[in-house]
Amino acid sequence: MGDKKMTAAFPAGAFALGLFLFSGNMQEGFTAGILLVFASVLAMFLRNFLDDFLPRWSVRICLWIAVGSLTEAAFDLSFYALGTEKSLALTAMTAFMGILAGEEIYCSKERSEMNELMWECSVVWAIWIAAGAFREFMASGTVFLYPAADIGLASGSFQKAMFAFITAGTVLAVSCLILGRSCACDGYISWLAVIPAVVYIRPFDIPLFGEGLGAAVSAAVALVFFFSVKKQQEGTLRRKVLSGIPAEMTAMGIIYMILGMY
Repeated sequence: MGDKKMTAAFPAGAFALGLFLFSGNMQEGFTAGILLVFASVLAMFLRNFLDDFLPRWSVRICLWIAVGSLTEAAFDLSFYALGTEKSLALTAMTAFMGILAGEEIYCSKERSEMNELMWECSVVWAIWIAAGAFREFMASGTVFLYPAADIGLASGSFQKAMFAFITAGTVLAVSCLILGRSCACDGYISWLAVIPAVVYIRPFDIPLFGEGLGAAVSAAVALVFFFSVKKQQEGTLRRKVLSGIPAEMTAMGIIYMILGMY
């Protein structure tokens, strides 16, 4: 029992979705990371504050509404300040990311201290920034949108969804190894992180079926593979730090890589 690792205090599912959406360059990683740290701290503050005089079910709904709306508003302001357009689909994704952060903080089994949460989120954020810089440099030879080097090996593939999934899994795994924590969480959390990502960017298009039906089939195929991998890893992965969301996000990247060939 002495070597059993505690579950991480930071909301791994929300960070996984954030990494998928905003790890394409260093600027994205810096901005989105700090906003997700804000969402996590806000969720814990509200949970600890409201727990004393509201029913648990009411606290949960309050977290969904407050954290989801404020996270989306914070992303709107940051996108406006950076002069970047934000689609309706991305608006929905950022709001859902805040809701997911609130849900995970609400469901966390240990009542973590605020300084513990902020420390863990800061570690993930720092690695997130480094991963964004790496993807940006490998894709275009720039860092924080400034030219850094003219490399012949630059490839736009580093900006594709498969690398976004792999980046999310790698960042979470490295973070948990550094913190000595586990990313283990309730099974539905990983579904809530992966399903929106698959719907937002599908692995392939099927024009013969029409836009709506083709999108549904594409997402369904990817999710069937994801479910199979999820069931398989439960019996094969033994190291808690490397199981759960980090392994699932990485596996999803490999699934996208394979499906993208067709």
